Amino acid sequence: MGVIVTQMPKQDLDVLVQRREPLGFFSGTFNRYQKHWSVIEKEALPIVEAVKRLRHLLLRDEGFRLFTDDICLRSNLERQRFQEASS
Repeated sequence: MGVIVTQMPKQDLDVLVQRREPLGFFSGTFNRYQKHWSVIEKEALPIVEAVKRLRHLLLRDEGFRLFTDDICLRSNLERQRFQEASS
């Protein structure tokens, strides 16, 4: 598993022209218990770990945005956000 946390100027919201500056990164392996987790749990673990380990970079008044290229994870997060907004 691996995570890269970057920042970009607010004017660079267009995905094709974003300038990103690295803030932090880490990688690791799944322990013997995590190896038995479902795929979605394994895909979410790097995000959870990033928030725990790099919270001093992420917690700010304007919040932070999460970008991922993981289609399954993105779909699950969007479905959960929709369900929360609907209730």
